[in-house]
Amino acid sequence: MDNENLLTVKEAAAVLRVSPATLRGWIFRDKIDYVKINGSVRFKRSDLYRMIESCTRRRNTSQQIEAR
Repeated sequence: MDNENLLTVKEAAAVLRVSPATLRGWIFRDKIDYVKINGSVRFKRSDLYRMIESCTRRRNTSQQIEAR
């Protein structure tokens, strides 16, 4: 894991700007990657950023040109 810090539910929720309850719902519905260590749920910061990137919607270039 190359020394990456693991975040708690509260810390990860702050990064994603959602409530801890929302994040727990995503865990329950298997919508987010997490690590479970001795019963404690933790998140890799890189996984959170990868999730943000995968949820980012981009307009294609032809739509951007037409919008100008």
